[in-house]
Amino acid sequence: MRQFMKYFLLEFKLFARIPFAFLFSLAFPLLLLFIFASAYGNKPTAQLGNIGTVNYYIPVTFAATAIANGIIATSVALAGNRSRKIYIRYKLIGFSPLLIMFTQILVYFCVTFLSSLLILAIAKMIYGVSIPDFGHLMLFSLFYLMGFLSMISIGLLLGTFSNDERSALSVSLIVFFLFDLLGGILIPVEKMQGVMTTLSHWIPAKSFIQGLNYYWNGTSQVTQFDVYYLLAVFIVCTGVASLKFRWK
Repeated sequence: MRQFMKYFLLEFKLFARIPFAFLFSLAFPLLLLFIFASAYGNKPTAQLGNIGTVNYYIPVTFAATAIANGIIATSVALAGNRSRKIYIRYKLIGFSPLLIMFTQILVYFCVTFLSSLLILAIAKMIYGVSIPDFGHLMLFSLFYLMGFLSMISIGLLLGTFSNDERSALSVSLIVFFLFDLLGGILIPVEKMQGVMTTLSHWIPAKSFIQGLNYYWNGTSQVTQFDVYYLLAVFIVCTGVASLKFRWK
């Protein structure tokens, strides 16, 4: 247990040394929130289900934080540690690939959770956003955890097949902005048409954001497909990443 805690704290220190990790885990979601709040305010609008723009985008910014940490930060950390031969030392100590991935999941979940709390506190103080009742908040939290696990499993997969930090960052940024565009972060799913609607159906981020909006604001719809799809992404990506894990 003591050895695991040392590894856990080490991963936290390594996270703090990645500039892009901080930028996309906190700065980008906050910037996104401020842009929409400045442009539209927080008055209820019919297009967003008669809720304020800031209230609508609170779960969206939570999702953006989870996607940034899960996909970008995780893949860069995994590939970077391998390129610096850190995992060879872990192998000699007796760490398994599953333990390494579990620690990555735990580290970035803590970072994501703290970032989300800070975003919520700022939005509450400045814009007076509303918070769901306890029952909906619990359901929201469970769905958020499931969505985060789905996102970070993609990051683990990308980090497993990337040779170094640069290649992991390049690929993860492409995936990140693709998820932003088609998942409902930059453009609400309700406003998509034609090909974008068809493509967004198969983007895990879309299922993630739909569920968060449903439990936070009572808007959008979450179906069994969304739940099973997120679970399937997590199981498949984590399974492949553990089987194909490379020590060097």
